[in-house]
Amino acid sequence: MLQGAAPLELAGTTPCGDAYRAFLGGMDAGAACHAITWRIRIERPVDGRGAWTLTATYGVPPPSDPNLMIDGPKVVLKGSWITVNGTRQDPAAVSYRLTSDAGRTVSFVRISDELVHMLADDDPVLFFQAHDRSLLVGNADFSYTLNRVGP
Repeated sequence: MLQGAAPLELAGTTPCGDAYRAFLGGMDAGAACHAITWRIRIERPVDGRGAWTLTATYGVPPPSDPNLMIDGPKVVLKGSWITVNGTRQDPAAVSYRLTSDAGRTVSFVRISDELVHMLADDDPVLFFQAHDRSLLVGNADFSYTLNRVGP
């Protein structure tokens, strides 16, 4: 995942599902939310583990128009990450499990040096609909893919 000394920065916008609200915190499950914008900074691993920081911003509708989206609550989290091998579709795939300081997890599969895609994690507290480490499916507006920021 990380080549060289510089940290990897990833960004993307995902649907605003209950599982990610549980991971991130900062917003009630029933509150109106259109999307979540993620920005993750992943540090180089030391002995197979690394640290990460995440800033996530909820995209919420303003009171004047429920069809628009403005920045809502912002969440900042930290934690550690490890490499985990395999997904449901590809047992040889390289994936990464990020664990927050609060003990909640989210996983990504490496698509390329530039892209990672969120997985239906094996943590039943978060991903109660699928626990099989399969790729999450987005919708016409948002995907679950995060892109590398910068060159």
